[in-house]
Amino acid sequence: MGEKKMDSLNDLYKDFKLTFEIAIIEHLGINLYSEVHSSVSELLANSYDAEAKHVTITLPLDVMLGLDNQKIIIEDDGHGMTYEECRDHFLKIGRNRRKLSSKSKNKTRTVIGKKGIGKLAGFGIADQVHIITYADYKKTEFLLNLKEIRNAKPSSQNTSNEKDQANSRDDDKDDDENVLREYDPTLISVEEKSDIQQGTIVILEKIRQFDEVNLDDFKIRLSRKFAIFGKDFYVKIVNSLSKEEHEISKFDLPTQFRFPESGWAIEKIKTKTLGQKEIRYWIGFTKATIKSDALRGIGVIANGKSVQEPFDFKSSGGTEGQFGLQYMAGEVIADWLDEGAVDVIASDRASVRWTDLNATVLLEWGKAKIRESLKEWAKLRAKATTQDIANERPDIKKEIESYRGPAREELEKVVDRVASTLSQVSTERVYDIIQSIVTAYRHDHIRLVLNKILEGDGDLRLFAEALKEWDLIDAVLTFEELSVKYSAIRTLKILVQGGATETKSKSGDLSLHEHLADHPWLIDPMYSDLQSEKNLDNFILERYGKTKREKDDKRFDFILLYNSDRIRLVEIKSAKDPADFRGLNNLMAYHVRIKESELERNILATVKSLLIYNGKVTEDAKGLMDAIKSNQEYEIYTWLELLERNEKIYKEMLGRVRKKNPNDPRVKKLIEAMEARNKDIDTVNKRTK
Repeated sequence: MGEKKMDSLNDLYKDFKLTFEIAIIEHLGINLYSEVHSSVSELLANSYDAEAKHVTITLPLDVMLGLDNQKIIIEDDGHGMTYEECRDHFLKIGRNRRKLSSKSKNKTRTVIGKKGIGKLAGFGIADQVHIITYADYKKTEFLLNLKEIRNAKPSSQNTSNEKDQANSRDDDKDDDENVLREYDPTLISVEEKSDIQQGTIVILEKIRQFDEVNLDDFKIRLSRKFAIFGKDFYVKIVNSLSKEEHEISKFDLPTQFRFPESGWAIEKIKTKTLGQKEIRYWIGFTKATIKSDALRGIGVIANGKSVQEPFDFKSSGGTEGQFGLQYMAGEVIADWLDEGAVDVIASDRASVRWTDLNATVLLEWGKAKIRESLKEWAKLRAKATTQDIANERPDIKKEIESYRGPAREELEKVVDRVASTLSQVSTERVYDIIQSIVTAYRHDHIRLVLNKILEGDGDLRLFAEALKEWDLIDAVLTFEELSVKYSAIRTLKILVQGGATETKSKSGDLSLHEHLADHPWLIDPMYSDLQSEKNLDNFILERYGKTKREKDDKRFDFILLYNSDRIRLVEIKSAKDPADFRGLNNLMAYHVRIKESELERNILATVKSLLIYNGKVTEDAKGLMDAIKSNQEYEIYTWLELLERNEKIYKEMLGRVRKKNPNDPRVKKLIEAMEARNKDIDTVNKRTK
């Protein structure tokens, strides 16, 4: 159909308009759904709410996106939309459909869409969204173009003052982003007769450049987003290049141990204001560590859709727990999270507001359930390790069987005890340690140590030194390491409470920036293996070969934590200053700059940005902060949260190690050294006050 007809249709249907604020498009469309899987998942949710039974996702797999006029197509057989429904419902941003009804059009499903912004998801990865929809054998078709939307004129609904303000600020996008604007989508057809009864096709065109989509990863991420896949909602992926088809099924993972063994466990918890509520869940542990962030952790689902990306319920778990979390996956279904009058779910449904009274109850339940599961996992894993020795290491089995009578019984007990004690160590390392035990068993002085192990109060360090394995089980060295870390936590607490600056002051005092860069595990224990770079420009220059900032850019200090496949951009604010618009805006700008630079590399790292601040935000930055909180690529912590989490983790670890050897003279000496070090820290703090 020619452009003339398109223009004439828009002339005939002048009420076919999208009214919006550009900030909504940018923050709830482009920034909120900036990954292919997150964008597609929102469009899948629309298909589900349209009562579709079959959905086909067609896209190019395993090639760089954004080349050769590629398209991503989501086609469903749902009820579709009439022209009036397109105009009155689809083009209304922020329309909360659940205020009218929680049921779909024909009352066959509970809708999973809520905030009325999922329709913007396509703009997260594409510059044009092409809609073709059928209802009652009539077709309506139109285009939404991001460039045209951004250049749209102010709406007639603005006050005259707002219009003047918008027109006078055409070159200042930040200042006029909250002005109401009006856009006319390009109408191609309006309720033309068709052979197709119903359904909708969403075509994402002018795809921006993205790294290739891997089929297995894409399927996993979509299956983590929903619990609705099955015979009543069949979704398949079609590779537009090879035409191969692949079904998406409900999330599942081969596990070594699963609680319950199959299906879902059901429990009830007492919420603060909603009474007794049901929870369904399963928690599993794999045989090897789970490498993928999409697989590892427990996802939370409400009304068939993910409301919390996989996480560990903010568990500390101690030494054993931190290790066990690397093997853990699962799901929790809590529909009531999405049903209350108070909205506790982020716009992109990637996280729950866990400070909510009722959500906090679920959070504490999750922590307790994980602790319980980790303990059971440790027992079962130790037993399985002992049993697996016979199959995996016949050399060890043969050596054990070479002994007879009481000696063999004693050795078997030692092997079982070591497997149980070292449940947090990788299976291969346990095998190696047991091999060393069996080999050394013939030596009398080693057998004396093993007898102590069997008694339950043995000095594992002597055993470790004899076998050159003390790096794994030496409680003394562990205590020393933990005590040094705890002193670093105390230093951070003093810096925060003393109002230390973000960056180095003229007086040369230690800054928050320096301390966190030197101790990245303070931000997250999982960051201890990341390299640290205090100069962002150096990082960009060395990693991407790019020059420094443009000369009109201002200096902003970030901490860069990175390895080959992870990049974490950390922005910190002093404990006495609120987060402001300038700082947040530049955090987002650098985040985008690094993401775009990563796209140009053959090996793509996952990029996340973190903000650590005092919990206060300047008035002009509140809208931007809401957008950042809703974006799954950002994590936000207050200084209080950071300190409380670290103190809890390392106090617990210190206590456990100290309890194992309370009277050991070496441990006592280390305790004295730690107390002296902490006293020095407190003394310095008093002098600086």
